[in-house]
Amino acid sequence: MTAAGGFDPDQALRVITAVLRQPGGGETVLGALGVVPGVVYQEAMPGRFLRSARPSRLVVDDYAFVATVGDDRLQVSHVVRGVALQTERQSAVEAARAVVDALQRLIDERGTATRDGADVALYGLAVMVGLG
Repeated sequence: MTAAGGFDPDQALRVITAVLRQPGGGETVLGALGVVPGVVYQEAMPGRFLRSARPSRLVVDDYAFVATVGDDRLQVSHVVRGVALQTERQSAVEAARAVVDALQRLIDERGTATRDGADVALYGLAVMVGLG
């Protein structure tokens, strides 16, 4: 997923959008990107006695992404100092753009290890949907 030795946002956008459009795509994208250095991933927890279910959540830079059930959307929140300033459910294309933009900022900030981790995760997603 690199172009001339760097992160390729256009290719990443195509891959993430394609995966989000698959059944369970939100969970798949968040889980795959959860291994990228610098992101925080919390996997889904099923509901139990006296505890409600919690969907998967990925925090990249100042954005939190939460998988939604039953469609190709992600809930995207702009979070500053632990406070969500804006939260909205975005379509596959909008959510993919938000994920790519957040990854690009994180890569610019953290460097090679984060870029390489993102490339590996995106390559795996691309192979899964036949784009790799």
